[in-house]
Amino acid sequence: MGVMSLVLSITSLFIGVNAIGGVIFGHMSVKAVKRGEASNLKAARAGLVMGYIVLGFGFVGFVLLFLLIALIKAMVEGVTY
Repeated sequence: MGVMSLVLSITSLFIGVNAIGGVIFGHMSVKAVKRGEASNLKAARAGLVMGYIVLGFGFVGFVLLFLLIALIKAMVEGVTY
């Protein structure tokens, strides 16, 4: 599961929705390592970190896009701030 988390997080750089799967599989893999069922803690943590970073950039990008649309709308309507 750690490798799957890492793969999903890497592909999320191109397809953003995969970051959610990377984070989910990363958490599942870390729990499996703690139970002794897996031994790929580094891959799981790398997938978690990359997944959260991509999700963070996606959130910031969404907020900036929303602000840009609001600014363009205000400019078209002639509203000054």
